[in-house]
Amino acid sequence: ENGNLTFSSKVPDTITSWFISAFALGEKSGLGFSVNKTSITVFQPFFVKATLPYSVIRGETVSIQVTVYNYLKQSIAAKVTMFNDKNELSFVGSNAKESQIISSEIASEDAKTVVFKVTPTKVGYVDIKVSAIGGQAGDIFLDKLLVKPEGETVYVNKALLVNLETSGQTLKNEFNVEIPKEAVEDSERIVFTAIGDILGPAINHLQDLLRMPYGCGEQNMINLVPNILVLDYLTKAGRLTDKIKQKAIENIETGYQRELTYAHHDGSFSAFGKHDLFGSTWLTAFVTKTFAQMNQYVPFDWHRQHLSANFMRSVQNKDGSFKEHGSVIHKEMQSKSGANSVSLTAYVTIAIVVNSRYFGSYANLLTARKFLENSIKTTADVYDVAIITYALHLLNSKENDFAFKKLIDMQKKEGEFVYWKSSDNYASIEMTSYALMTLLKRRKVNEAVPVVKWLISKQNSRGGYTSTQDTVICLEALAMFAKTVNAAHNDIKLEISANGINTQTLQINKENALVLQEVIIPKKSTSVKITATGKGVCVAQLSYKYNVVKQTPKSHFDITYNIAPSNDLTGFHLNVCTKYLQGTASGMAVMQIHVPSGFIIDSDSLHDLKQKLNSHGIKRVDVSNANTLLTIYFEKITRNFVCVSISTVREVEVFDLKGAPITVYDYYDKQKSSTVFYDLVPKKASKPTVTETKPITTTKATTPEKPTVQTTTQTVHQCNTKPRTQQTTTQQTTTQQSTAKQSTTKQTKTQETTTQQTTTQQTSTQTSKASTTSRSRVVISDD
Repeated sequence: ENGNLTFSSKVPDTITSWFISAFALGEKSGLGFSVNKTSITVFQPFFVKATLPYSVIRGETVSIQVTVYNYLKQSIAAKVTMFNDKNELSFVGSNAKESQIISSEIASEDAKTVVFKVTPTKVGYVDIKVSAIGGQAGDIFLDKLLVKPEGETVYVNKALLVNLETSGQTLKNEFNVEIPKEAVEDSERIVFTAIGDILGPAINHLQDLLRMPYGCGEQNMINLVPNILVLDYLTKAGRLTDKIKQKAIENIETGYQRELTYAHHDGSFSAFGKHDLFGSTWLTAFVTKTFAQMNQYVPFDWHRQHLSANFMRSVQNKDGSFKEHGSVIHKEMQSKSGANSVSLTAYVTIAIVVNSRYFGSYANLLTARKFLENSIKTTADVYDVAIITYALHLLNSKENDFAFKKLIDMQKKEGEFVYWKSSDNYASIEMTSYALMTLLKRRKVNEAVPVVKWLISKQNSRGGYTSTQDTVICLEALAMFAKTVNAAHNDIKLEISANGINTQTLQINKENALVLQEVIIPKKSTSVKITATGKGVCVAQLSYKYNVVKQTPKSHFDITYNIAPSNDLTGFHLNVCTKYLQGTASGMAVMQIHVPSGFIIDSDSLHDLKQKLNSHGIKRVDVSNANTLLTIYFEKITRNFVCVSISTVREVEVFDLKGAPITVYDYYDKQKSSTVFYDLVPKKASKPTVTETKPITTTKATTPEKPTVQTTTQTVHQCNTKPRTQQTTTQQTTTQQSTAKQSTTKQTKTQETTTQQTTTQQTSTQTSKASTTSRSRVVISDD
């Protein structure tokens, strides 16, 4: 109100200069920038750092380099200690259990590095705690090292819709846990969850519905559509909380900005944006529909929407069908005859009708309806029938009854389930979802229940499915059904037992309907039984995972590789080739290459690979997990080998290396997947002795003599822990009420010129994304 804004931030305490600038946006004066930048130099005269890899695999031994920096005026005789408080490490070549100590003399204005060789004994995040203490100086370094089990992780989810329509009703069910004998020891984890809302699992995982990369324009929509559906559903149910709303809108804003990068100048969108020659009719319809739906939550450029609508009008044929000039990554939308796809026309029509308020005038819906009415009489394809029937119901077609009967005649019944089947699992999810929405349009709620049960049973533990498209279509259908169920009537008691013992009880009611309740199941359990009593609806899930070390059969993709050492022997070159073994070509395919522990992907080779975009079908290249995972997207993979090459650099020395996987799969049908593991030349850890490296010399002239902040020396027993920060406050004054944003830029002063390179690799601790709902946990004891 007074035109002032106070901005506080913590900065790291290494020898770094920070420059702070600001800009302000006001209704009258517009945009203004600060003229001068405020600078601050952060300095600590005695500190310790450790270099960690992104992750290691259980059974590997890692050399952890610990560097002690001394900028005091006197030398320090320090004891460098690595702690093992939780007994999660084994010190190689030492009988030490709780800690290991190395003594070292660090001269003034100098630094020294010592090495601890350790073998992690626990899977998960292991605490790395190192202290350096000498005289009146001391410091502590704290971080976590990710330890993975061997092999690749297999995820299994068994979900059940609990539907107790009347009070006093009882439902019993038994989930079998099927973990193979060849599973890696101690890699399994079994969890039972329950939530009192059909969309509960998805609401809890709005940021990670799929265990897949989101590297193209269609996949990015997973960041938009589910969030919009959840906001619509909870708003109409009167149960939208501020926390869920804020997180969902943040996801929508991020997804919207990212989606614009896949736009073409004519208003169309394609899977890889400007890397594609033409925009896609199918994806443009998907994006345009979604943008219109999000308008009530996030403002956007309506001019672009009109461009997209004009594009869709331009690709409509005289007979009412829509044509596709662009690349179609959704196989069910591809024309089966090489001409115009019936399903594509139905899909575009649905997109226009749902948003007819904005775009109805941009397409001749009458001719499109006639085309679909003619098509429903001749097509025998289950997917076509499902999507056309739903489109015709939106259009209030005279052929609704005929189409509906044809749809029902194609249904499959299996116990309490009703569904529509395709050879591709994701297509079965989509067509069953369209059928569910058709049932709900006809107000056949009772007939919809067995369909919902089947769809729920196919969910992953996060509420998603196999791909973007089946996930968003299914969530749209489930949201329609959920509106017919009143969670306010929930009063369910769940009793859970593992192997017939250790019973735990969960209570689900209207107050905790959006709370994901979790029970940890003992690892050796082979079955979990539940008994549900009361009244209401909830989703119960048994989710478990385990690792296996085996190469999958080469029934879908053939994968070959070649390894050669780099010229300087600090890394290796890897050449990977793959080809498709079924039919002429796959759908959009993904290759993922993991590098062994301690290595990262060389930035130069990554740059070279990105220069090959659009050659050999390569459409996108991404790296993640601190440059240890390479993901390559192919428009398709044919029966001819396509090869990629990368180089790696070793950042941390790791011994007894385990094999690293290379996986190739069809993005929209991950059952079509192949994996091989590659090994480097085995290198065993030497019979270790803890070593001290040669001193690191420093150029004294570069050390700031009078830092701009107060310097303090930590005393023993009062050591700082990582992150070590000092707080600064700056004040930005504006001449009017405005919205000010601070941007902080960093300039690092190099204070050490070293004869031995020490690189600090920041361990990613997989910052957990803030859950948008509450979570409670119960543990069933192994005892």
